[in-house]
Amino acid sequence: MIRITIGLLCLLFGAFGWFTQLISWTAPALARRLGFQEGERDTDPLYRTAEWWTALWDTLVLWTLAAAGLLIMVRHPFAPWLSLIAAGILLDAGGREAAKYAALRRSGVRTGTPAQLRRAAAAYLSMILLSLILLTYTLLHLPSP
Repeated sequence: MIRITIGLLCLLFGAFGWFTQLISWTAPALARRLGFQEGERDTDPLYRTAEWWTALWDTLVLWTLAAAGLLIMVRHPFAPWLSLIAAGILLDAGGREAAKYAALRRSGVRTGTPAQLRRAAAAYLSMILLSLILLTYTLLHLPSP
């Protein structure tokens, strides 16, 4: 049951994250309308540029989390290895984005409304938490040498 739960969490969280970043990268105005990105009135151009490049990179790498979730659920032998990669990416992204966001705000860069700040903090915390759960699960289920 835990395998399916973790696999499903990774699949859904990864697919949602990948999809939202794909939209943020390819259609920023649509992403703002859907609430995936902060509005232009509440952010500085520097922040929007950084977010666009982040979305591009995330589109290239976040598929690993969804794929790891699927491989975990079907007990594929490559699941632990892709899970380690995905968890590492997710842990780095959550921590790095939180640090970037805090540094930009403290430097006076407008990064969104207070509600958007809370949403971002929840997203980064969720990313870090899921990565730690995935790392723990994976390390407990690595194949023996």
